[in-house]
Amino acid sequence: MNYAGLTTIRVLVLLFAPLMAFAQSGYPQDDIKKREAMIAGWDQQATLQSVLEIMVIVFGAAITVVQGFQKGWAKPATIAMGACTTVFSAVNTKVFPTDRRELRAAVVEGNRIMTKLHHRSSVLIAETDAQKRADLGVELEEELGRFDDVVSRVTGAPGESAKKTGLFSTPVYAMPLDNPCGLKVKSDSLRFYYVGVNRNPSVSQAKDLSQKDAIEQAVRELTPKGLDPAAVRQMLEKLAVVDDTAYVSSKDGQYTYCTLIRINKTSQNLLRTAPPARVAVEMKIEPGELKRLSSAAPAFLYLRKIRTLGGLAVADVCILESASPVWNVSKLKTIAFQAAIAKMTERKSDDLTQESYVQREVRKGDTVVLKLSGGQNLTLKFTDVKYVLGRVEFTVGGV
Repeated sequence: MNYAGLTTIRVLVLLFAPLMAFAQSGYPQDDIKKREAMIAGWDQQATLQSVLEIMVIVFGAAITVVQGFQKGWAKPATIAMGACTTVFSAVNTKVFPTDRRELRAAVVEGNRIMTKLHHRSSVLIAETDAQKRADLGVELEEELGRFDDVVSRVTGAPGESAKKTGLFSTPVYAMPLDNPCGLKVKSDSLRFYYVGVNRNPSVSQAKDLSQKDAIEQAVRELTPKGLDPAAVRQMLEKLAVVDDTAYVSSKDGQYTYCTLIRINKTSQNLLRTAPPARVAVEMKIEPGELKRLSSAAPAFLYLRKIRTLGGLAVADVCILESASPVWNVSKLKTIAFQAAIAKMTERKSDDLTQESYVQREVRKGDTVVLKLSGGQNLTLKFTDVKYVLGRVEFTVGGV
């Protein structure tokens, strides 16, 4: 019998570039310097308030002494010092949003956070691995967020006695239209705020899904143009902080859950390091054929054979990384391939390096994710694996 067959696989190739360098060369040093300037300002304000308080005490005592004199100049001097005391007291209570004790505490806490920020910044700058830099960036943003919490306390929240106008802007509350739970949403110069809403018969599911809804709003608004929303989403899930939650129930047993999240505006620097948006390319490959997977990386796919095991067709493939010219041949016979690949190192993990390869058995719908030596993430989705038996012709001889 003579069997003629057609065997092919179709592969969807997605190559993720390594995380780009931080878009702004001044990040995170510029953000740290701005916050150091804030601490210096708090310290100066606390010192000035102390001076004003001392002046009020001194002038008060002086007024008491001068009032004991019966001289003609005593009355004008008393009036002048009384006016100065009133001015000093008004400046101390109306101009500065926070008293000196709170400012001193903010200076101490701010300096403690600064020590961590400088350490994390130096580690971030020294790190060369793109993925590790992204993770370290998230850690650094968390500390920046803690510092901004201190800024909020120094600024003072509306509704408290600290509802003063001063050198810092105070948050303003707003009621968004798509907020059925009545959450008060702040708007300030330090953070982005988003309210996620979900209606569900399960209060726990409604809570989880409302937070995801808030994250999705942030992804739509904050994803830089041309960058991968999935990578941005992963960052925002780590950066987002739940600020407040609320829910209401209805007679039909449904819960409407609202989750308010906040995200530091400085995180935009980190989001710009996300990889470019995914571009998928589909390719067709036959047994014995070798194809380059991307022009951006020396990665190749070799299809050894396709076989059936009484069910779905199974493809034996090798994915390799090499800059050697031998791999630029469009087709390699099995013997030639084995001789060439014998000089390479087989990798058992999902990490590829130069002059190495991995072997896989794949079926239709399988996905293989590999990390190349240059830091790129290579995703192969096997959209089709076919074994088609062609026309069979044979002759039967008789006696």
